[in-house]
Amino acid sequence: MAPFPAPALRRFGCRQSTAVPVRLAAEAAERTCWIESVTTGWLFLIPEGTGAAWLLAIGDAPQALLARSTLVAPLIERLGVTGPAFDTSPRMVERLAGEGWLAFGTAALAFDPICGDGTAQAVREGILASGVVTALARGEDPLALAIHHHSILLASMRRHLQLALPFYASGGTSGWWREQFAATREGYDWCTAQLGQLPEPRFAIHGFDLVRRELAA
Repeated sequence: MAPFPAPALRRFGCRQSTAVPVRLAAEAAERTCWIESVTTGWLFLIPEGTGAAWLLAIGDAPQALLARSTLVAPLIERLGVTGPAFDTSPRMVERLAGEGWLAFGTAALAFDPICGDGTAQAVREGILASGVVTALARGEDPLALAIHHHSILLASMRRHLQLALPFYASGGTSGWWREQFAATREGYDWCTAQLGQLPEPRFAIHGFDLVRRELAA
């Protein structure tokens, strides 16, 4: 079996983020999430009850974003210790399957949290991987299954970028927002071009199995 490769990683934007625990102001609703766009990024405030919450800051440091905030900032009484920065830009390895291996999970493909589809995608990837392995055990063509796995995940990224485009088109008119919109659009176009070079999917999900489309119809 060939060793697991290290395919090139492609990013669609640059969105460094940090998470920080916060104490909510007395007047803040404890069961309401808040999202606000500001000049250099966006804020996501997630209450967890008893006056505590988490603040996700995307694009800039929490303090810098809060300084420009008119919606989220008044809801916070004080900030806790900011955690280390992490990448929330949508990204994927350019090759998602090969001889003897499948790539899935956030190391292979990761979504922007602005769309809220990451958990559902993880479930879909698990079902897809289960279907590929089951079909392999049944004797289906390994190359065809690898191409199918790659194509489906590539199409998932394309759909995610398509859904993200309206957010970055409407979030603001600053340079940061324009750059993120352009990167998202470039990624969508790249995924579209890649899919155009691949054959139509030959398999369909049937429970936790993959079956040939002509048999699933």
